[in-house]
Order: sequence, then structure tokens, then C-alpha cells
Amino acid sequence: MLLVIVLLVGVVYSPTLLGDFVYDDHLQIEKNISIRSLTNIPEFFQHSTGYYSQSPAGYYRPLHMVAYALVYVVSRTNPLGYHALNLVLMAAVGYALFLLLQVWFSRAQAAFATLLFLVHPVHVEAVAWIAALPELVCALCVLLAFHRHLKKNWQALDYVLAGGLLLIGLLTRENALVLPILALVLDALDTKRRKNIIRDKLWVRYLVYGISIGIYFILRYQALGYLASNPDLKYPMSGDAMLLNAVYLLSQYYTALVWPPTYSAFHVFEPLTSVGEARFVGVVFVFLISALIAWYYYYKQFCVFYYMLWIPIAFLPFLYFPALGENVFVERYMFLPSIGIAVLFSALAFQLFRWHKHTFWQYFVVGCSVGSVLLGGGLSFARTLHWKDDITLCQKTLRTDPKAYHFYNLLAFAYYQAGDTLQAKKIFQSFDKMFPESKKGTAPGQVSYAAVKQLPAKYRHYKQAYFEAQAKLAALHYQLKEYDQALTIYKQLTELDSTTADQFFFLGLCYEHLGRREQARQAFQLATRINPQYTQAQRHLKKQTQAQSNEVDRLCTHAHQLVGGKNYKEAIAVLAKAAKKYPGHAKPHHYLFNVYWLTGQKEAAQAAIYQALQRDPDNQLYQFNYETLKKEK
Repeated sequence: MLLVIVLLVGVVYSPTLLGDFVYDDHLQIEKNISIRSLTNIPEFFQHSTGYYSQSPAGYYRPLHMVAYALVYVVSRTNPLGYHALNLVLMAAVGYALFLLLQVWFSRAQAAFATLLFLVHPVHVEAVAWIAALPELVCALCVLLAFHRHLKKNWQALDYVLAGGLLLIGLLTRENALVLPILALVLDALDTKRRKNIIRDKLWVRYLVYGISIGIYFILRYQALGYLASNPDLKYPMSGDAMLLNAVYLLSQYYTALVWPPTYSAFHVFEPLTSVGEARFVGVVFVFLISALIAWYYYYKQFCVFYYMLWIPIAFLPFLYFPALGENVFVERYMFLPSIGIAVLFSALAFQLFRWHKHTFWQYFVVGCSVGSVLLGGGLSFARTLHWKDDITLCQKTLRTDPKAYHFYNLLAFAYYQAGDTLQAKKIFQSFDKMFPESKKGTAPGQVSYAAVKQLPAKYRHYKQAYFEAQAKLAALHYQLKEYDQALTIYKQLTELDSTTADQFFFLGLCYEHLGRREQARQAFQLATRINPQYTQAQRHLKKQTQAQSNEVDRLCTHAHQLVGGKNYKEAIAVLAKAAKKYPGHAKPHHYLFNVYWLTGQKEAAQAAIYQALQRDPDNQLYQFNYETLKKEK
């Protein structure tokens, strides 16, 4: 059976070995300098940094980065090694599942369920996408630990293995927390196991699970400073609405497991607003059918009933909206729950096989079963081709769902990386033509930023992607040295959103390249005010401040020389120009005070020294001159 599993995984998912890095792979591997040395491994356990390049992240998955660091030793930035690891893990998950199901079912039924699981098309994302490695490792640990939990009498080694597997799963992905829940539900529902909780000391096993979870949370808290990240609710809704949509989301997953969705790397999720919507009828229908099947197997075959419960339990971590972010309905989240549907289908197939003793009927059932495996394998094989590179992935996703606006930006960036800047610009600018309030589309540049910002909440995906596209378009103009065009976009973006330090920083860079130093300095100053830790903005601010000081000193020295030659009008003109060009500097105003004083223009002198003092109130010389002038007046 192991050979069959290896061959099946090798054939179905073989195209991934020729695939490139896609999507988050670039950040997690290509640009992630922390995985390039094994000496950084302790850092993965101590900090959240390193998960995405050098930026802090709200994740604590140190073993994810450890795996990359180990593969990097052999494969460097060649994606082949990372894809090969995912294939090995997929085969290992399949064999672990087969071992687990053999405890409950016959060898033939366990094998068929395993094959159904391996070829299910929704698993392509988890295998073909390198960044989905945590799904595979977590599932492998949960299956092996749960297989150990089914053992009646535990020895010391069993406790170590079960606790260690749970901890490894948690350090790779948080949803390994479902293991104790899966075990507890089994022990509570299974009459024999429930009676033996005390006699067989099953409670000690939960103590071991608790210790592993405790160690994980201690490590997580020390690294991140919190146990759960601050809610970032991309879908603002009340508690009742969250519960309603959690049920709706679960029904969508049930439907996708039975009848896989139109495959896509991104599924736009439209929340329900009330139970009165027509879509809620589908929710009721899905759960009614599921309840009837579960009720039937509860009395007919308990093990199948339990694996039907496996599905919603394994989905629990993916129903809490504040932790999900933008992408709510995700195919890789179905990896572990899909075990339940594979078991159910295999049970139905074997039940149909036994339903009629006629040879033709049995051959028909066997043929349909083999056909389902071949069909699933064919669909999965075809879909792995969509993950070969960023351009192919984005194009396929957008053909499937044109409302996956985020992928227009990814596609444009992929074209830019490939050197096709013209195509990248066209995609960024195409957002104007997709403006929802325009029936026929709009030409680029005719949609105002304010109009996009005022769109109703139902267009939230478009709004977010639109402003992201504008920021990336501005960055593209900047990289192409089209500073005027980049400046125009950055100015509009900062007017709409004055809380993003990056936009002010790049606005400052545009001013800097255009020689508008004072405006550059002000932009860098705003960037550092928003984010005091913004070292690049601080460096550029210091550079501009020093450059302006040198320029002001030069102009003031020139004015001083003109005063020495009694060219007072020219000196005043130079200083007035300096004061206007660099309004934040006090020195030109102080020199103006001196010139006005020498020429007997007392009122002008008083106004000049007042302006100097306003800009540098702690300067004692300015204070003395101001007070002296007041007394003489």
C-alpha cells in the first residue's frame, strides 16, 4: 500500500516539481534571508521575525522556517527541493491515514478512503503551493498522534510520542489544537472508551496534551508577547452576524468537499446579512442532509458517524473571522477535514457493493469507485499545472472569479518582474474600467479616488485592491524614474489616508528626485511622525535637513557679503527667497532682521526677528534681539 500511495502521489502531483515559486513563496523563501543559515534556527523560536523576510508577523510557526532552512542547505533558491518535500509529506500523510483507518475499517475500505483523500482536487493548493507546507506537517502530526490515541494501553514511550507529535504540529500550524477535541469527542461518544476513562487512565493522555499545549503557548507568548493576535476584522459584523456567517461558511465547505468548487487560489466570500436571504435555504438544506446521513450511521456504523463529526471539528479554527483576514474561504483549509468525506464516500461505496450480490452490479460499483479515483487524479493533475508560475496562477484565478481583485495586482507585479512594464501598467490602470458604479466602464484616470472611497461596503474587495493598485502603480512610475506621475498618485493617496508612513516616505523620495527639498523634508518628517521606528525615513530626513542647512548657510553667507558691499536690496531679496524656499528655517529671518535694522526699517526688523523666534524659540540670541527691539520701540 505504501508503494501505491507513493506512485499515486508521484503521478498526480508530479507537475509541481517543475513549478516555480508563486505568491508568498517569494517572501518566505527567495527573499527570506533568515533561512539561509542554520545558525538562525534558535531565532525562529524566539521571535516572530523571519516569517516574512525581516518583517515581524503575527504568526508563531518556527518549525515552518526550520523546514525551509534545512531544505535551503540542499536546494538553495531552487524550488525543486521545496516542492519535493511537499510531495514526500503528502505521501506520508496518505500512509498515516491508511494506518489510522485500518483500526476502524477493513484493509480494502481503508485503502479506498485513502486513495479518495489523496486525489481530492481541493488538495492541490496544499501540495502545489510551497507555502502551504504547514498544512501537510500539521495533518501528519494530528493523524499519527490520533492513531496513537486509539491504542488501549499506553507505555511511557506512547506518552512521549503523542505529546511530542502534538507539540510539533502546533509549532508548525495552530490548528493542531483540534487533536484533543477530536480525541475527547471520541472518548465521550464511544461507550466502551467512556467506561474506561478511569480504568485505562485515559485522562492522563489529556494531561499530556495539556502539557504540550501549555509549552506551545509559553513559547508563543515569549516570542510574540501575546497568545492571540489582535482581531483584525476584515468583515465588520456583530456577534450574531459572525455566528450566522460561520454556519454559512461551514455549509460552503461541506458543499465544496462533496462537489469541489471551481478551483481558484482565491474565493471571494460574500457574507450573509440575515436568515431571510435565499442563500440561507442552501445552508439549511446542506445541514439537513448531513444530519440525516449522520443519524443513519449513528445507528448503522458508529465509526463512519464519528468521521462525519471529524469534518466540523477540524474546521473549527477556520470559522473565527477575526483570525482569517481577507481570504476567508480557502481550499487548503479543507485538507484535514476532507478525511471525513473520504471515509463517508468509501463507506457508501462498500455499502452499495454489498447491497446486491449480482456480479454485474458489483463490477459496476467497483468500476465507479475506480473511475472516481481516476477522475479525481486527473482533475488534480490538470490543476497542478495552474500553479507553475505567478502569471499562470493569477490568470487562471481571474478567469475563475473576476472579482478576485487582489490578483490583478499580483498579475501586474508578475508581469513587471518578467520585464513587461507596459502590461503591468495596463493592469494597474484597468481598475478604473472595473469601477462598479460605471455600467460601461471608465477610461483610466477618469475615476476619482474620492468616488472609490465612497463606494458602498459591498465593494470592499474592489476598494482595497484599487488603492493597493494605485500605490503599486506609483511605485512602478518611481522605479521607471517617472517621478512626476508617481508624485501625483502619492499626493492623492496621502490626502485620502494620512496614517500610512510608507506613502509619505515615497512621496518624499519623489520630491527629493525632483529637487523640491523642503517638501521632501516635510514628507519624511510626517513619515517618521507616523512611525518613529522608520529608519529609512529618518535617514532621508536627516539628509534633507543637513542639505537644507548647507543651502541656507550658503545663501545667508552670500547675503552677508552683499551687506558688506552695501547692496542691501540684493541682500534682502536673497534672504527673502531663502525664507520662502525653506520656511522651516529661522536663520534667513534672523539675517533679514540684521539687514532691516541696519537700514532703519524697525517694523520690518521686528517682524523678521519675530518669525525667527517662532521657528527657534529656544535660541537666546533671537530672544535677546527681540527683547532689545521691543525696549527701544
